[in-house]
Amino acid sequence: MKYEGVTFPEALRILAQRSGITLERSQPLPEADKDKSSIFAVNNWATEFYHKCLVASSAGKAGLDYLTGRQINRETIDRLKLGYAPEGWDTLLKEARRSGFRDALLLEAGLVIEKEGGGVYDRFRGRVMFPIQDPQARVVGFGGRVIGEGEPKYLNSPETRVYQKGKLLYLAERAKLAMRETRRAVVVEGYMDAIVAHEYGFTNAVAVLGTALTPDHVRYLKRFVDETLLVFDGDAAGIRSAHRSLESFAQEELPCRVVTLPDGLDPCDCLQQRGKEAFAKCLEAAVDDVAFRIRTVDAAAAEGAGLAGARAVDEALELVAHMPNPVTRSFALDRVAQLLDLPRAAVRERFEARMSRQRRAASAEEPAPAYKRDPEAELAQVMLNRPEVMEMVHRQLDLDMIRGAEAREVIEALLTVHEQGREITSAALLETVRSEPARELAGRIMETEIEPDGAMEWAAQLVATLRRRAAQEETAALQEDIRKAPSPAEVDDETLRRYLERKRLAHQGASHLTLVRPAEAAPRRDAPAAAPPAKRDESF
Repeated sequence: MKYEGVTFPEALRILAQRSGITLERSQPLPEADKDKSSIFAVNNWATEFYHKCLVASSAGKAGLDYLTGRQINRETIDRLKLGYAPEGWDTLLKEARRSGFRDALLLEAGLVIEKEGGGVYDRFRGRVMFPIQDPQARVVGFGGRVIGEGEPKYLNSPETRVYQKGKLLYLAERAKLAMRETRRAVVVEGYMDAIVAHEYGFTNAVAVLGTALTPDHVRYLKRFVDETLLVFDGDAAGIRSAHRSLESFAQEELPCRVVTLPDGLDPCDCLQQRGKEAFAKCLEAAVDDVAFRIRTVDAAAAEGAGLAGARAVDEALELVAHMPNPVTRSFALDRVAQLLDLPRAAVRERFEARMSRQRRAASAEEPAPAYKRDPEAELAQVMLNRPEVMEMVHRQLDLDMIRGAEAREVIEALLTVHEQGREITSAALLETVRSEPARELAGRIMETEIEPDGAMEWAAQLVATLRRRAAQEETAALQEDIRKAPSPAEVDDETLRRYLERKRLAHQGASHLTLVRPAEAAPRRDAPAAAPPAKRDESF
């Protein structure tokens, strides 16, 4: 359990699998776990199918040429079971049926997509395939890289019972030993970055799965390491991703430094063009989180001059505000003062003023609205109408906070469109949303238009509501786990830590939050007129 950083049942399963022993159960396996076993089985089959298509068929030549062109050797291809999804709408589907897998299971695993008129078709076509494993080395999903032109460039499996991209890291199952030995993790953005890092001996490298790095990712890394090096691309998108990630590291109190690679290279190109020693020097030259935050505001701010310097202070203090430990905050505030050559007292005064404003805003009792709230639908409404809120939502929202499969699919679709750099439009939303219930919700959302005034504050309040609600629900569940323990001494430290943390989040500000909508949403100019909803005297 300690060596692998897993629970007792997970440790049993790992040891049994290594030894070829079938675990006997005193109670029947729950239906949910049976479903998971089936998903693991079909994912393992699909892994072998894609791998054979890559290395043993003419259909996979384009994929093999791509990988060898990227200097990935055959040993790595075989070890990681890299594969290729052939062109065609039903190549995998036909083979899966011949192998005895039901369409419903393929759909549950995310290997196929449901047609609007009935039936299913292959999700991945004409892509190099990267199997994604959980920490117990079970294949839970796939990432597919398009060959040549096409969008999206990378396509991941949808979230399933076994695959949650906000909790998994690519190659984590292979990096555990090196992370434990070095007490350090190297986090990169792409599959190829992680693969090449391992080829060059940096076997403590892991990659995020096409999403921002989350607190769950950081909590996983904390099992093995004392420090993380963040190596994201040097372009604007990479810098934004690094900033979002730093907040998660600060919140979870895992030290993080940011690596800057020369000439805007990504880790893969840096290793292949400059070599192992040059990359290692870049890692050792990494800067701490506060210094990176300040340096990337803008050139004038980094010099601490005038109003620009004040912006740099505020950017750094936004990061410090995520640090729950007062000792860590104190050191971080001193670091801000040192980097900008400012008096410590001035920096601390600015920070206390900021925190005081946040406390007042959180505790202010706002008038209850005159109608029942639907925070998920309202958030999707603001995201569609006011794209300027997307970056904030992307950084602050965890999809696990969303109730309702339809709302989750719509919000995830909007975030996907944003991540792909496409314009946020009604057409783009409908193109991305697949299920009929979600399309109906999207249709209702498109009937209104949001005025720009107050949209950002409105979106921030909605996200805060979802975060607080999720914390309250998790607090109740953890409290029940603690209550069921035979004695207080037998409550494990992680459960107690999470309970106290979630309780703090659940009680931040007023215990009952009501939201103020900045203005009545007007009907969209491109949508049919609809009767206004009947108002009720209910608060959310």
